[in-house]
Amino acid sequence: MTYQSTYGKYKIPEFTLPILGGQTLTLNDKAKYLGLIIDRKLNWGPNVVARTQKAMVAFYCCRGAIGKRWGLSPKSILWIYNVVVKPILLYGVLFWRNTLNRSTLCKKLEKVQRTALMTLSGALKSTPSLALNVIFNILPIDIAAKGEVAGAALRIRELGIGSSCGWMQDSILREIDFIPDITDYCTTITIVDRNLELFIPSRETWENYSVKSDNRLNFFTDGSKLDGQVGGGVYCPELDLSMSFRLPDHCSVFQAEVSAILEVSDWLKHNVSSVKFINIFTDSQAAIKSLNSSTFNSRLVLNCLTSLMVMAEYFRIRIIWVPGHRDIQGNCIADELARHGTTAQILLEKESNYENPQHKVLKRHYSTYAQEQAQAQTLAEAEAVGETEADGETDREVSASNKGSISALHVVLRYLALNCIRAPLRVQATRQMHSQTHLLCCSLQFKVC
Repeated sequence: MTYQSTYGKYKIPEFTLPILGGQTLTLNDKAKYLGLIIDRKLNWGPNVVARTQKAMVAFYCCRGAIGKRWGLSPKSILWIYNVVVKPILLYGVLFWRNTLNRSTLCKKLEKVQRTALMTLSGALKSTPSLALNVIFNILPIDIAAKGEVAGAALRIRELGIGSSCGWMQDSILREIDFIPDITDYCTTITIVDRNLELFIPSRETWENYSVKSDNRLNFFTDGSKLDGQVGGGVYCPELDLSMSFRLPDHCSVFQAEVSAILEVSDWLKHNVSSVKFINIFTDSQAAIKSLNSSTFNSRLVLNCLTSLMVMAEYFRIRIIWVPGHRDIQGNCIADELARHGTTAQILLEKESNYENPQHKVLKRHYSTYAQEQAQAQTLAEAEAVGETEADGETDREVSASNKGSISALHVVLRYLALNCIRAPLRVQATRQMHSQTHLLCCSLQFKVC
């Protein structure tokens, strides 16, 4: 047997079936390896079918506890889908990502998500899937899968695995134009022992608690984000110290909270103090819990903990949670300083030291992409319904325009399935309806009476 190519003819040798244990092995059209089904054409069709079947089985195991007017709450159903069903459906998507561009296979994935959202909402069978995604603020499954692929590629790049998987992440990241040069993600590091104390007292404890100033320094920290600008503040009443700083706009409030704690550690490092007892108050439980974790994959959190542990060799440091908006003087002043920091000028060191948080970048991009896709699909449907024949008759054009106005509103109402969902979800759907109606009518320049 010969094979003709552009470089000439090649003779293909005969393939002899291997023998294992005295038995001749046979060829098969597909094989299963680490949970993924590899077919002979590498189009991953059988794998997608198997993924959807397994996800549906997992979801229907819980279906008996769900009814339209009884059973698990919508919040619990959504949790089951996001935590149990969706990971099964998208298992290994990094390898079969090319199938996300094939509509026939994407429809099989969409069927699983639609089933879960229909069970969650109790909607009619005629409810559009796009409407359910908008109401529950869930990305379409193909866009969510692309986000998982981009996240995996970013992790591979940040971990520096270039020898074995570099070709894969390069091919993926070349297709995405928004990927930042560096992110806050780092290799997971485990730290078990720490020489500082972290407390999250209850709100009832704070009702009878007063901040003591005898022989100790109390630092109040806070972070804020206003009009897309991020800042932080630090206040110490014993030293009459007030600090405000600005962070890059891509930072999150969590990064601002951790950065404020890091500012206290840096101040202790560069200033001499005879007081050995240091209390750092923050109203962010997430910041305290991240510092108290045993594993770290955020550069900022890791740097903050490392700096605090170094200073804890010279001071007794305690990080204490303080409830926000309780008229605690120090916390209120720190909050004002953080708000003031959002309008300050960014220092060069802040601009270069704070990277994009990986999950925030991906979530923001794919959420925007999903909204644009949904808007484009809705506008296309409305324009198709309201399109008129170019026959030059004015009265027919006016009639068609009115018809288009009615059709546009009909698309929005159908798009949001307002009359098809459970009563507890109608408030959220009503809010979505008003915003989407305004958006659609403004985009199509329809007059709504």
